[in-house]
Amino acid sequence: DTDVQLAQIVEALGLLDANGNLAAAQSADAAAATKPQVDQLNMHLLNQALGSGDVAHLACPVSGGAVALNRIEQLVLCASLDTPCQASDLAPRVWQVLASQGKKLLRDGQPLVTAADNLAELDRLAQLFVQARLPVLEALGVCPDLLPR
Repeated sequence: DTDVQLAQIVEALGLLDANGNLAAAQSADAAAATKPQVDQLNMHLLNQALGSGDVAHLACPVSGGAVALNRIEQLVLCASLDTPCQASDLAPRVWQVLASQGKKLLRDGQPLVTAADNLAELDRLAQLFVQARLPVLEALGVCPDLLPR
């Protein structure tokens, strides 16, 4: 039976909302009007991510709210904005930032000791980000169109 009852739709929307997977969208005109300011803010926040993991969200002109991104996602996004590159080029850029700060990744709760292990994990995370998160962030206008740092 392909009939969907109104109650099922309401329940599905309620679950999406409860999990933070639903947001209202502004008009296209409102989103476009705020995009330059959002880009400036997000560039500032991405630059902050180069030094610390204090910020966990970027601004979203489509919703008028924010989108959660962890520090690794922010660093991958930041690295992808520098120059056109492949997903495989992102891990070394991110590792350069983290290694210079003495940071290492965890996998399954355990610290990764070697640079090769950290690079492999960063490459896996960057591939996932580019395939799954980046298209959504681009559609939401979260990715800055500005490149000045």
